[in-house]
Amino acid sequence: MTWLVRDGDVLATVEEATSVPDRLRGLWHRPPPAGALLLRPPFVLHTVGLPYAVDVAFCDDGTDGRMAVTETVRLPPLRVARPRLGAKLLVVAADGAFERWRLMVGDELEIRGRNNGT
Repeated sequence: MTWLVRDGDVLATVEEATSVPDRLRGLWHRPPPAGALLLRPPFVLHTVGLPYAVDVAFCDDGTDGRMAVTETVRLPPLRVARPRLGAKLLVVAADGAFERWRLMVGDELEIRGRNNGT
């Protein structure tokens, strides 16, 4: 299992969309994520066709494989998030997840439990 971690605390399970079809599919025809969805690279994110809102964190590549949160937004249904300069990846979660996790701009996140042993 793969985890989204901040300061050693597990925030959620995370699914990484690594292939082009996975990134294009995103949340299409899926329920709101139970954990988080990691999208890399983040060209455009939209909620067109989704009946729910999502929380989105724009992140840059931080040090030591960590990701620094540069901006967070709530993206309601039928909206498009414009690309952010410097954002290298997106963390997408169910509406309200970031508030529960107390996720803030400046937080450093990391992914643990990948197949490479991290």
